[in-house]
Amino acid sequence: MHFVVSQRCDYRGKDIFVSILQLPSRLSSMRGGEILELISDDPAAFLEIKAWSRLTGHQVVEIIKKDDITCFLIQKTIVGGPIMADYEIAQVLDCSGLLCPMPVVKTNKAVQSLEVGQVLEMIATDPGSIPDMEAWARQTGHELLLAKEEQGGKFRFHIKKTH
Repeated sequence: MHFVVSQRCDYRGKDIFVSILQLPSRLSSMRGGEILELISDDPAAFLEIKAWSRLTGHQVVEIIKKDDITCFLIQKTIVGGPIMADYEIAQVLDCSGLLCPMPVVKTNKAVQSLEVGQVLEMIATDPGSIPDMEAWARQTGHELLLAKEEQGGKFRFHIKKTH
């Protein structure tokens, strides 16, 4: 498949973690659906870019590996557009208007009521919910499938119960 690249980021010789921190500003100048090409020679890039895309909702549409160089073609999420996923949402939890720690507390309780493998969608308005949910997922072992900011100051999370 052929993709038209809107922006290139050559991060050869740079730590992938530093590169990932620069991606939001790079993507902010792009429109939804456009392609960013990220080039890296960091061996950790493959796993880290895949994890980053899962958390942000931006899609890695192609990976090209040649020798020690990996090229990732990343499609920017269409903000406010439909979320394309290969799973169904079992329950929606609206935590709009709640501040830390309430979105995490309510999410934790809601996940307990799910069957293993089911997915909870949590909606929040507190910008602190992104790092809070990432930390909660690491601590609990549940899988954060999506963490995405949408128009209107809403943050959408998809959490898969793993145990």
